[in-house]
Amino acid sequence: MEIVSLWVIAFFSLCIFSYLYRNNPFYKFAIHVILGLMVGYMFLQQVTIGLEQLVVSPILEELGQPSPDAPDILIQRVLPFLVASLIFTIFVPERRWLSRIPIGLLLGYGMGYMLTKSLEADVFKQLNATLTQSITAISGDSIFRSRWPAWGQFLPGLSALTVIGLTIFYRFRMQHPTIRTIIYIALSLFICSLADSIMILVGVLTVLSYFFFSFERRGLVEEVSRVGLVFMMVYFGAVFGNTVLTRVQIFIGQVDFLVFEWLGGTWQALFGG
Repeated sequence: MEIVSLWVIAFFSLCIFSYLYRNNPFYKFAIHVILGLMVGYMFLQQVTIGLEQLVVSPILEELGQPSPDAPDILIQRVLPFLVASLIFTIFVPERRWLSRIPIGLLLGYGMGYMLTKSLEADVFKQLNATLTQSITAISGDSIFRSRWPAWGQFLPGLSALTVIGLTIFYRFRMQHPTIRTIIYIALSLFICSLADSIMILVGVLTVLSYFFFSFERRGLVEEVSRVGLVFMMVYFGAVFGNTVLTRVQIFIGQVDFLVFEWLGGTWQALFGG
């Protein structure tokens, strides 16, 4: 049975790889089989979860053990199911307009819900985190606490104010090489952390300015939006490179399967070597 599974997987893998040569019937066959299995599995899951567990089972449970809330529960279960069933009227030309009701409800609720969640997660929380990190780097908690927790417990309170204080103390109170070395190290670490925070802050603000369409971008606003475009291109390039690397890793893994597991397993099963 294991050798049969290996051959089935290898057959479909080779059918998919055959597209590298050109579009052919083997590739189409593999694509249709995979899509058919995916659609059938998703349909079965939706029927099992959506229909049986959310509609049929609660209704049968309420009918078997009636409760004062049974009418409300039945309405909550049956009414959405009937409205959702209207989507199948798309196959009836005379009643096709009824399918717009569940589609409109689904799109309206989905867009409203996702819009609020997207604004909260992708805009407000990101701005809050960016501004908090920038302010903290300038006048807040220790750099070491946020970046090197193991060392932060030994060097607490090293922030911008601490660096300024040490600099003033060195400049006016004490001319000592050790103090000077400590200040240089603290300044270097602080500048690195501050540059990182400023880079993040500038990237967020300039990218947001690129999507301001309420007024015409001119002068300074146009230059700022161009900087945001540069940040976006760098991000898209990194994402594309990561995507290509992931696909190459999948390809290498599948080739490794064909060479070592399929051919090697078949050779071992046939010749026992």
